[in-house]
Amino acid sequence: MNKKLLWIPAVYALIMGILLVATIGFSYTPIPYDHTIEDNTWTVTYKGETWEVSAEEHVNQALQASLANNREHDQWNQDIVLIGALLPFVLFALHKEHRPFRNKVPYGAYIGFTLGLVVLYGIFSISTHMDIHAELKETIDYLWEVS
Repeated sequence: MNKKLLWIPAVYALIMGILLVATIGFSYTPIPYDHTIEDNTWTVTYKGETWEVSAEEHVNQALQASLANNREHDQWNQDIVLIGALLPFVLFALHKEHRPFRNKVPYGAYIGFTLGLVVLYGIFSISTHMDIHAELKETIDYLWEVS
């Protein structure tokens, strides 16, 4: 490999390392929500605030929040996989002569296709995260009022 291109795997390893350590090691997701159910008490933590409600009385909301939290976790894991798959194409786009498919695809088309994929997936991912967050926020607001 050309020494000029060593920055590509280094940047890739740094970005993916940070994302993987945050996601796997610290269970990071973009929504600051956590909950536990013990002895019929549902403890909810949202944005640093913690409160308790009866799990028996609010079982529907507990299930809704758990489902939204699981959907967010799954979406975040999907984002990590797609970032890992698309990041090399983005990084190689900065080196015109070393990009993949350089003999088959013109540079402009490669850039357009790569940016198109990044933008389309970004729109999909951000809108999905926002929908999940809105659903969870609605449940959390309800629980905050009844606690």
